[in-house]
Amino acid sequence: MLQNAVWSQSVSVLDHRAVESLFLRRLILARKSHRRPAPLDLTALVRSALRFESEKQGHPQMLKVPKQLGWPNLEQWKAAGMELVNELEDGYVIKANPWRPDWLRGSQLNPPDTPLFQTTSKRKEQSVGGDPFLRRMNLHRYRSTAQRDAMRSVLTMPPGSSLLVNLPTSEGKSLLAHMPALLDQESEELTVVVVPTVALTIDQGSRIEEFIGHPAAYFQGSGREAVNRAIRERIELGTQRILFTSPESLLNSLQSSLHQAAESGSIKRIVIDEAHIVDAWGDEFRSSFQELAGWRRGLMRVCPAITTVLLSATVTESCLYTLETLFASPEPLHQLASVRLRSEPSFWNSCCADDVIKQERLIEAINHLPRPLILYTTKVEDAEYWARTLREMGYSRLSSFTGNTKSEQREHLLEQWREDELDVIVATSAFGLGVDKTDIRAVVHACVPESLDRFYQEVGRGGRDGRASLSLMLYTSQDLQIAKRMNSKKLIGVKRGLERWTQMFRSKQEIPGAPRTYHVSTDVNPGNKGKDLDMNNMRNQAWNVRTLTLMARARLIEFDWEATPRKNSSLIRILDADHRIARYWEAHVGKYREESIRSDKRNYHLMLEVLRDRRCVSASLQDLYTISDRGVRVTPVCGGCAHCRKTGAEVSGLAPSSQLVRWDTPEQTQDSYLMTNLVGENGRLVIFYDREHRNFWKLMRWFADQGIRHFVGDADFVTELSSQTFASKKPVFSSELSRTPRRSDWPEVPTVLVHPSDPQAFHPQIQFALQGDLQCSICVFLLPKHLPDPQHPNRTYRDITMLRSYELEAFLTEVRL
Repeated sequence: MLQNAVWSQSVSVLDHRAVESLFLRRLILARKSHRRPAPLDLTALVRSALRFESEKQGHPQMLKVPKQLGWPNLEQWKAAGMELVNELEDGYVIKANPWRPDWLRGSQLNPPDTPLFQTTSKRKEQSVGGDPFLRRMNLHRYRSTAQRDAMRSVLTMPPGSSLLVNLPTSEGKSLLAHMPALLDQESEELTVVVVPTVALTIDQGSRIEEFIGHPAAYFQGSGREAVNRAIRERIELGTQRILFTSPESLLNSLQSSLHQAAESGSIKRIVIDEAHIVDAWGDEFRSSFQELAGWRRGLMRVCPAITTVLLSATVTESCLYTLETLFASPEPLHQLASVRLRSEPSFWNSCCADDVIKQERLIEAINHLPRPLILYTTKVEDAEYWARTLREMGYSRLSSFTGNTKSEQREHLLEQWREDELDVIVATSAFGLGVDKTDIRAVVHACVPESLDRFYQEVGRGGRDGRASLSLMLYTSQDLQIAKRMNSKKLIGVKRGLERWTQMFRSKQEIPGAPRTYHVSTDVNPGNKGKDLDMNNMRNQAWNVRTLTLMARARLIEFDWEATPRKNSSLIRILDADHRIARYWEAHVGKYREESIRSDKRNYHLMLEVLRDRRCVSASLQDLYTISDRGVRVTPVCGGCAHCRKTGAEVSGLAPSSQLVRWDTPEQTQDSYLMTNLVGENGRLVIFYDREHRNFWKLMRWFADQGIRHFVGDADFVTELSSQTFASKKPVFSSELSRTPRRSDWPEVPTVLVHPSDPQAFHPQIQFALQGDLQCSICVFLLPKHLPDPQHPNRTYRDITMLRSYELEAFLTEVRL
């Protein structure tokens, strides 16, 4: 097949979908493309396909390649690690050698690229049976127990509650926003999903559009006016269902439509994806993320039932405390955390004496590593330089993606990336956040990230399909200095911050009927000195907003919002009467400031620790993401690092546990005929049946209509339930009975338990549930008529139960089925 893909004159007849090898599939797609791949593109694609075949067969495979215009010459093949076996009149016979660069310690024994061509998954199978509604998105199983617990926790949130979900990358956090919105379709309720990048807005919107039938991504760009106007209209009419957008759009062009929706009670939930961004300062600081807390508070004033879900895979201690400060109101912020490090990436790094050596090594890596590949830089100008350099070398299937990339370009680039029309993306951290391309094999850093947190997030773009990926960092001493400089948060000093706050507070305008709540101007100068008066207004505003944010995190103020926000102004509420006293600033703002700086320095030093190879990378990551006083533990896993390669260690922890959130105020039961007239005072009801009745599933549907949310039975029952149309349209859960009477994963919602027919004895889980060991307000039991009494097997349970009970036929008559 590989030989045909290389030599065929009519590549269009080749069916890439029937190809097992992802690398051969990419080669075929490239050759089919209307834009012919350049010779260097072909060297990388052919090398990957040939290396895959060699690893699959267990010995080097040879391939004849053309010696003609449009194909690489011999020197280009050799630069990509291909060895000439024979030269023919019309071509070369070559083989692909493993990549063993002499500048990567350990590569002679362990070629860095070898694991990338193996087909076995490095991720342990953890999937569990799915709830019936997953069929709405063509799914049947959850990826893990943690994803199931998270979904059930989100779908049982009491009105006004808040939840932080901290799950590993690739665990399917996006589903926690998508699925509830689909289940809300009949009720005309809206899920607002706040995302940090246009790339993520486009990606998430395109994935959900096929299920709702209209655009869901709202972002600014040429040609977007009509689409955005239609989205605003659907929000106001209550038909939008789900919306993906940036905080900037929420606070500006969408503000009026969303406030109108809140007033009508049609906003069901707010989801903040990649919530760790809220904690960002530095160059990633965006005041709108801080103002989200005030915007949410304003919406909840008119629509108190709105729930808030925060999603992230990388929550540090500092991040958690910030999120609690901003979003733990009016209800506490609950957390569901199940943190396991990624098993897919292997970690490699090389310190280069200067930029010349760094460039030589980086080009060698690009020539050898399989596609798709992301090359990360810290600075925009560096990304543009590397993209230009690689194009000048002869690569064409690449593009750059930075904070300067225009919206319309981003949309086009993401489409090309998804459709495998690009092999390499050269990017800053603006690219990749949450974008779910599963088959990225290599992530290369031509820089040192300023924190281990950022590094791990970017490495996490690779290997999302569960197969091995590679992380390579090439750096110089200058890169270390840039990282150190970038790590220094732009946190205003205490004295200067108080000066700014004093001027802003002098500009305050009181809000009638709202005690201690004011509009403060964010464009006032901090003083009358020359440097203050000459300050650029946008820069001045940014520092004023940073000051307010610092005060909010120190709990001196909190952000608020109103239906018609004012330009260059923030609505704030005073929390502490001592907000203008210098010693109070020193004690509280100064304390937070020092803690924040200390946390960032630790994050930077953990990054340096990874480069020094003195212990396993997973140990450093474990230190970063463990939050002891909140019970957040990190399961260590390492796909290979310098320390483990040197010591021969294998780090592979057990799957992390998760715990369904037990809400302080359980979900209210529906005021239905079942709930008010049929169950007993203790919320229990027993129905005895002889055999499965012809109206059995009609009865199950009736239960769902009456407010039953959880159906429990044997494997056959759960399988049949998943095929029932009514179960896929409602937020109902299903659980399979097991022999172990543990129900920690059962939600505390109205439940039906169906005992298997023809039993010899009570099923232990149902027996425990009948004894009261089940925390749900309503519980209906369907039991066989002749089920023996567990205490006295010579008589039936029907003869001795004190619970309210019916015969099945009588019950069906009662409810007119």
